[in-house]
Amino acid sequence: MQRSLPEEYDTGGGIVSAVAFRLESSTISPTWVQSVFDDFCRRDDVFQQSFTTQSVLIALSSKLEQPTPALSQSMIDYLAFKDSKLIFLTFDQENLDEGPYFIRGRTLHKAWKLYEDESQAFTVPVILSEDGDEYQFEPLHAAAYSGLYPVIGVPSRLYTRPNPDKPLSGVRISVKDNYDLAGIRTTLGSRSYTKLYQEKQHTAGIVKRLLDLGAVVVGKTKMGAYNGSEVPPDKCIDYLAPWNPRGDGYQGPSGSSSGAGSSVASYEWLDVALGTDSKFLFDILRCCSRRKVLEVYECLPRPTVCGVFDPPGVLSTSTESFPLNFDTLGVLSRDPKHVENIILSSNFSPVTPPVKSFFASLTIGLTDVQKQVEAQNLIMPTDWFSMRNPGQQKMIDSFIELLRTQNQIEVKPLSLESEWAKTGPEKHRHLSIEKFLDKSIYWPNYYDGFHSLDKFRADFREKFGYPPYASPFMTKRWGLADDISKEQRDQGYQELEVYYSWVAEHILKIDRANNMIVLPLGRPGANYRDTLPVSEGGDFSSSAFDPVDFCTVLGLPQLVVPIGQNPYQSRVTHRTEYAPIVATLAGPRGSDLSLVRFATSALGKGGWPLEVLSGPNAFHHVE
Repeated sequence: MQRSLPEEYDTGGGIVSAVAFRLESSTISPTWVQSVFDDFCRRDDVFQQSFTTQSVLIALSSKLEQPTPALSQSMIDYLAFKDSKLIFLTFDQENLDEGPYFIRGRTLHKAWKLYEDESQAFTVPVILSEDGDEYQFEPLHAAAYSGLYPVIGVPSRLYTRPNPDKPLSGVRISVKDNYDLAGIRTTLGSRSYTKLYQEKQHTAGIVKRLLDLGAVVVGKTKMGAYNGSEVPPDKCIDYLAPWNPRGDGYQGPSGSSSGAGSSVASYEWLDVALGTDSKFLFDILRCCSRRKVLEVYECLPRPTVCGVFDPPGVLSTSTESFPLNFDTLGVLSRDPKHVENIILSSNFSPVTPPVKSFFASLTIGLTDVQKQVEAQNLIMPTDWFSMRNPGQQKMIDSFIELLRTQNQIEVKPLSLESEWAKTGPEKHRHLSIEKFLDKSIYWPNYYDGFHSLDKFRADFREKFGYPPYASPFMTKRWGLADDISKEQRDQGYQELEVYYSWVAEHILKIDRANNMIVLPLGRPGANYRDTLPVSEGGDFSSSAFDPVDFCTVLGLPQLVVPIGQNPYQSRVTHRTEYAPIVATLAGPRGSDLSLVRFATSALGKGGWPLEVLSGPNAFHHVE
């Protein structure tokens, strides 16, 4: 919102810098004023000392004894040295925020800093519209410094102060390009989708919630087309895949939320990225879809469960029959404090009316993501451990030992396959758990992934007379639905319900032991962008008995924690680079907050780093 100064400070057509700051007493000295400006520099990347030279300094006070208080000679000399003017305003005259401004005429304009998107993580930079609608956006119309990259604008952090009503004040957020923003097109990673649909009329419910809490949305990030896990070099066709800043700069992204991971891993000036998927991270690893994103970019995630966020305005693989299926909100950050604050702020309204999830036993209304869970055991599934890379496993072992000693928890190795043979449902335990779950995720995932876009394909063909483009990867993925019936899809969900009931009763022991579980995740070294990725299961997963899909199919919160870096010899830089290593924890539904505190408490007590760096290395000390 623009503010006007008194008439005597009219600059005409010129532009003059200004700084607003709060007075703490009735007297003002050069030493105190300069200390305020120095503090601004430490706290904010937009403010610079140049804002205080040849400028207007605006002292804000709740009460002034006289319109223009008398100044000491030292203060007069300070202003002369700065070639600046000092004016005094009360809060009731102008409800100004502290921070840097520009004055044109008598009007104050907030200062924004432009950053180049060198990692090409964003599809569009955005700012809030000035039409008065607090949820309406418009593209940022600004030129790039070099001409090579678009720019993202960020406001001064000084304008906002966290308070109980707005705990996310000033937190800068990017959103994946399947979240609707009013006034902005949603691309869904597809040129055909972009061509068909115009600017959205409404902002996604979860984004509104974060805006209400004070967050600042700065742009939308790239994603795999149609929410598919498209990665270079052969799958990303419509839009160039974002760059992964980790290591030598030529490591590949992964997953559909690759832009979200790239944005937080690349830029110190960005605090949080929203993705969608089935897991969460709390560091930024290499680059990817929430869970894989974390593994690739190393960042910190927020754990979630199916149905904790308001689905309207988020394009996913949902269908009318099962509107929430495997999709959840993913929160990526380099700082666990942001993750915790978002969880603490997640006072989501109940979905009205309540809807049935893919688990027949779970009616989703209000999901309590702040449930206090005191786990008695940390399950280590021997079906998936140890990991193949000794260095990676050594780091995981060190992290598990940290959790054991700092949180006084028992680590319990357990074979899920053996436990299933003993305690699985009697009519199913004659099959191995892997065999029982053979198509449990395959059928619903690919059936819904195709049919959730039926209307889009029909609308596109009706308007243009030909089908929308899909990459060879997505064409093949969609084709899998041809051989999947609605009955098979429903059977898959029923099998997952059986799986969840068994895990809740015998593994996590929900509402009794409330155990947590550690899962393997991530590559130990190089994953080059120009190399075709090799997956043991192929491009299209089948069995739901897999550590990567464990939380996805069970609707469990998952936290991905960066714990170290593994050296590799780069064929790009011809020197030693470092790949981030992560550990991932899961717990009962609703244990999102407990997972974050469980991990960060142990890390803090043990002296391990809590925050992750942006750029090539996730941590300062790489050895």
